[in-house]
This record gives sequence, C-alpha cells and structure tokens, in this order.
Amino acid sequence: MAEKEIMIYWEDNPDLQTHYVNQLFVSHSDNDFYLIFGEITPVILNENMDIPEKIGIKPVIRIALTPENLKEFIDVLNANYQAFKEKYK
Repeated sequence: MAEKEIMIYWEDNPDLQTHYVNQLFVSHSDNDFYLIFGEITPVILNENMDIPEKIGIKPVIRIALTPENLKEFIDVLNANYQAFKEKYK
C-alpha cells in the first residue's frame, strides 16, 4: 500500500463551550496523568455573616493524558506563554 500524506486541521465548532477555571489539581497513575480544572467562587460576606470553615471547588473538566501527550501539552503551553510575554512586554 502506498503512503499518502493526510492534512489534519482544526475544525470550527460554534457549540464548543468555554469554561472559566482558576484551580488545577494534577494526579497520575502508572500510565496516565489526570488534570482536573475547577472553579472556586469568592465568598462575599457582610458584617452579620461568619467566615465559612471550608469552601468547595467545583470541578469543571477532567483531562486524562499519556505522559507523551502531557509533555507535548506542556511544551505547547510554554511556547504560547513565552509568545504572550514577548508580545506584551
């Protein structure tokens, strides 16, 4: 069978949801890394309220990656962050 080069590209998805996250939990097993992104909402208190003893983080999405894909993810994030810093310095 002859080899053929196939172009891969990102398609548009107007229904793709955007989630705001401000917390990250990372764990791993023998074969995979798990990134759990979550959101913690600030507590707004008035003078008649007690400060809560605990505040929950709402998990938004969990992503499982192989070690190889995690390395690529880190490299892509780092390259984009460096480009962002250069643009706005």
